Formats: sequence, structure tokens, C-alpha cells
Amino acid sequence: MDNFNVHSYYKRQYLNEEYSNIKDIKIWFTDRGSFYKAIVDGVDRAEGWYGFRAAQDSLSKLLGYDIFLRNIDDTELEKAANLLKGKGIKLTWSEDMNTD
Repeated sequence: MDNFNVHSYYKRQYLNEEYSNIKDIKIWFTDRGSFYKAIVDGVDRAEGWYGFRAAQDSLSKLLGYDIFLRNIDDTELEKAANLLKGKGIKLTWSEDMNTD
């Protein structure tokens, strides 16, 4: 029990409860690779996910590590999708939002 961190344990428990109902996250980037929006369980502008900073913070909390969403990074998003798949959450992204 020397290595047991109570704060870390309860933080993980809290985050698991807070995000336990999420099943689907869709992230759109512009055709130039900049963050456009995130839709969570079909809800556009979902609380805690509106704007790239909020979406970035929420996704980072869900993953347990920092991920950056200002610009598309397929490698990082693939890593995140694989981790979330194990939690029963589907993460998809697209770079086809034309804002011209």
C-alpha cells in the first residue's frame, strides 16, 4: 500500500462517473486542419465540449493525458480512439468541414 495514491484513485473514480454515459464523440476539423467543432452523443455544442479548448480539456480528462485539438493530428486521434474503444466510446473525426 506504499504506492497507493488516494487522491489519484478518487479522481479516476470521479472522471469515470462523470463521463460514463458518453458513447460517441465526433470531431470535425476544417479542410485546412483546424478544429471546427465536437459533437457528443449527437448533441452539438454539448456542455463542456463547445470550442476547441473545452473539447480539448474534456477529451484530455477522459483519456487521462493531454491531447491537443487546435489542429488535426491523425496519429494522436487514432491513439485516443483506440483507448476510448476499450471504454466503450466511439471517437471519430473528419477533416472535410469547408468553411470558405
